[in-house]
Amino acid sequence: MKEQQRAEVVVETVPEDPSCPDGATNIYLIFDGRRIAKRGKPGTLHAMTWISLEPGVVVRDVPMPESESGWGMVVEINNVHVHCHVISQTRCSDLLRGE
Repeated sequence: MKEQQRAEVVVETVPEDPSCPDGATNIYLIFDGRRIAKRGKPGTLHAMTWISLEPGVVVRDVPMPESESGWGMVVEINNVHVHCHVISQTRCSDLLRGE
């Protein structure tokens, strides 16, 4: 497997119900301008994990001491690993708890 340079990703938080912006949200991972994964909901089998939205994509949370939050992600696209720092106003701890 090839190793690429660190790339940045964006965590997008979208209300489940647009008419209730303070309600539950969906959390997406944006890479290269596309939604590639969705955060699993608490209380489900996918809680605290990323669900791939595209074939060949795997996303995992990993400790990354050099990042501001101490956490980063490994994104694998068609067997190519890309280590990513999270850019977002969403707190990393919320992502890790699955909120």
